[in-house]
Amino acid sequence: MTEEWEKNVSHVQYFHQCQVSSCIYSFSAKFNMIYIATTLIGLVGGLIKILRILIPRIVKFIRRRFAPPPTVVNEPNMVRRSLMEYLRTFNYFSKPLSAPNETEIKQQIISTRLYCLLLAISFIVLITYYSMERVMTSHQIKSPTFEQFIQLQIEQYSNPSFSCPCSTLAIAHEKFIQIKYDLHPFCWSEFISKGWYFYDDINWYNENYYTYDFRILKRLFFASLYSFCGVSYDHIQLSLIAFNSSLFVANKALAPQIFVTEMDKFVGPLNNRDFRIVGDAIFQTIASFCQVSLAAINDGLLEFDQTSFITVQTSPKDHLVEQTQALIDLFISTSENEFISSLQIIRDTTHANVLLSGFETTMSTEFRIPDGWSNYIGIIPKTYNMTSSCSCYNDPTCIEPIGLYTLSPNNTLIYLIPGFFIGCYIVEATLKSNLASLYNQTWIDEFRARILYDYFNSIPFITKALNASYNSQFNLTTPIYIILQKMMIESWHTQINYSAYYEQCHPIECQYSYIVKSDVLYMVTTIIGLIGGLVTILQLVIPRAVKLIRRHAFNRRQHTAVQVIPIS
Repeated sequence: MTEEWEKNVSHVQYFHQCQVSSCIYSFSAKFNMIYIATTLIGLVGGLIKILRILIPRIVKFIRRRFAPPPTVVNEPNMVRRSLMEYLRTFNYFSKPLSAPNETEIKQQIISTRLYCLLLAISFIVLITYYSMERVMTSHQIKSPTFEQFIQLQIEQYSNPSFSCPCSTLAIAHEKFIQIKYDLHPFCWSEFISKGWYFYDDINWYNENYYTYDFRILKRLFFASLYSFCGVSYDHIQLSLIAFNSSLFVANKALAPQIFVTEMDKFVGPLNNRDFRIVGDAIFQTIASFCQVSLAAINDGLLEFDQTSFITVQTSPKDHLVEQTQALIDLFISTSENEFISSLQIIRDTTHANVLLSGFETTMSTEFRIPDGWSNYIGIIPKTYNMTSSCSCYNDPTCIEPIGLYTLSPNNTLIYLIPGFFIGCYIVEATLKSNLASLYNQTWIDEFRARILYDYFNSIPFITKALNASYNSQFNLTTPIYIILQKMMIESWHTQINYSAYYEQCHPIECQYSYIVKSDVLYMVTTIIGLIGGLVTILQLVIPRAVKLIRRHAFNRRQHTAVQVIPIS
């Protein structure tokens, strides 16, 4: 009874509930010109500085190596003394064109030592840092095959950056999902065939049996649900027409007592609670449940197959199975709810309109002339539960066990049909019945003998009991309504074809990023570029800093050495 639906989707509330911990993204881009220029300048500057330091000393070493050895006295500690003297007097900041004094030379040597120390420390720090640095590298695979994708998926399973965008975003379910089902064994048994519930050519719409006799009721139990909207016919007129036009058929000569019994069934008064009257309606109703369930399932599967599965990225197999299984479970539950809701609407409509059953199981009519000259037709609600405690006027779901009865006027119950009921409406009684007796071959044979099945069936028909060892989700005594809630389905079978999904997805490329240690070439080029800048900075800063510090220290010493001499 809804006039209009209003929806309010708040992305802000969704984001708060999502509680994102971090966002990571990567992208591929070319280096810009500024970065290239600064990197090259630093690299060239570093190379120049390093070469200016190394080349003169390498040349000097080579010349000494190939020069004729000097004729000097060989002393054991000469090399060590020469090295120590070289280190003591090494002056990187010397000025060859000038004649520095002793103070400047000392200042230059101090600057050289400080320069070498800071440069060595910086070099060690840079090597340590870049040897431990991790850099992110991206990799792309164009048009990967299914085997390549599976291998990549295994290798990059825990890599959040791994992605393979699908070229097709919407994929029909039928392309990679197959859904099959197993109906309840009753729906493909002999009990839904006309050879069972129309077991002879005699029309049982006559005045022979009590309507609650299972030999008659079983037809409506399997009648189509759509027959609920059918118009009720006058039972007496139909019975007279059927009686006058029906044939008595027997495939063998009957014994006298059997013949007399069967003739009494033709001409005896109507007994509308005998199973022989309405039993076939029961089986037709259940058969109709199977047919309607099958039609609803097939329609639902057709719609499900045409529905598209939206996928942006190629889903891993376990994720795809999880997602599609959730869709399948939703489809099954939705189909079951829609089916049982439709059935409930039909039941409620039937009850609300107080539709009369053609077998007068709901109400009976009586023609009365109370005062001898006026007459009227009365409608009397039927009562059930064997004690007249439940009236169809107040409760249309009244039921009681169904059986076989003697002919009227006694209407004596002679045999109960286990698991089956009769009530105000055939459908209500059928829904509360169960199929336990149909799993018992002994009972079926006994029932066939009681209703003289073989005497009135001109064509041999084998009625085989349902398989009690079948792996069913229902018990033998499960009411038909519970089975109907599952749409008469025993089990569902789903198959998800991952290779077919991948073929439909057809990713153009797969890409992923990973973190690795810096390679040697990257370390060398980067350190050279940084060393070049450090050398330049140290060359500018250290001599001036040393000169400033020494001047400050000299001034302090001069101030301390001055003494004040008083004049007498």
